[in-house]
Amino acid sequence: MQEQVSIANIDLFDVENQREAQEGQKAHQEIKDVNPVMEIRKFIELLGEGIITQEKFDKKKSQLL
Repeated sequence: MQEQVSIANIDLFDVENQREAQEGQKAHQEIKDVNPVMEIRKFIELLGEGIITQEKFDKKKSQLL
């Protein structure tokens, strides 16, 4: 039974990774359509207000650049 749960967790992890990859590709395409500097400024504000974490900010910044 525990092996089945472990396999299910691995499958769920794989599905999540695939979903994130697809979202990343979609986000990358959307990013091409926006001004990266303006977007980074928006994320700086969100970071300063504590709405997003430094990790999220860094990830989004690297996507934009």
